[in-house]
Amino acid sequence: MHRSTPADDLVSVVMCTYNGEQYLSAQMNSILSQSYRNIEVIVCDDASTDNTPNILAEYAVKDPRIKVSVNAHTTGIKQNFTNALKLAAGNWIAVADQDDIWMEHKLKTLLDCVMPGVLLVHSYNAEFPGNEPEAAVINRSRIRFSGNDTRKLFFYNTVYGHTIMVSKLLLEHARPFPTKVFYDWWLGLIASVHGKVALSNEVLVKHRIHASNSSRYYIRNPGKKGQSGFFQELNEMLAECLSIDGLAPGDKQLLQQYRRLIASEWTKWFSMPMFLFLLKHAPTTFYYRRKKPMFFYYLKYSFKKATMQIKHWS
Repeated sequence: MHRSTPADDLVSVVMCTYNGEQYLSAQMNSILSQSYRNIEVIVCDDASTDNTPNILAEYAVKDPRIKVSVNAHTTGIKQNFTNALKLAAGNWIAVADQDDIWMEHKLKTLLDCVMPGVLLVHSYNAEFPGNEPEAAVINRSRIRFSGNDTRKLFFYNTVYGHTIMVSKLLLEHARPFPTKVFYDWWLGLIASVHGKVALSNEVLVKHRIHASNSSRYYIRNPGKKGQSGFFQELNEMLAECLSIDGLAPGDKQLLQQYRRLIASEWTKWFSMPMFLFLLKHAPTTFYYRRKKPMFFYYLKYSFKKATMQIKHWS
């Protein structure tokens, strides 16, 4: 298999931390144990008030590949992540959550998926509660996105930040990061517009689920925003997607139609225009669904979503 990156390319592992002392060591150990050795580990701590900076300092003393930056004051998730990416020297950047556990062959496997035109690679993951990594359950409930059909990502994002490795070239297209759209969704969109997204079918991350996790939804705390707040924020996110440079005219037209329907139909108990729109584009809007026979399920999912209930949209 021929890759578009040399076998000895430097890979930058980028991690943002904040009050992560409880689970940090397990993740650091899994990163430093990678079978692919040519890495640097960039850690930006956002002024943690626990023992996180001291734990990182201890690791940095032991391994020169680790570079730690501690903010003087809290900047927030988005700014801290942006700052961390700027410090990465590798041609490929792998994003790490502070509380996950990587499989030891994660980086090598992702690199083996890189082919000409690929700007982002991701994988499947297993999820586990709290302190029970041995109880990790493989998450294949959704088909993950691959290729360059950007339209699919308008409707549902399956590019999860803790699984991704991105080309430095992709970051040139992706910056600045938008205000509303989550960074992983944004990177998936940009990669599909300017190149391709590759997927490894292997499980390469054990993803820890606990009370302090960032939102797993493309809208944070969807149930707490109410009907109006949820659909307003969704439309604002999709408006940012429309700003993507290089978006194909047909894709832009589809997205504009989707936004207009959301704006006009969200107050209804059932929206026939939304139902017909979703059903017409069902292979795209429900690309992530596995169940068969698909036409029956396309009807079912289109009907559910057309009821405009938040639980069917998040």
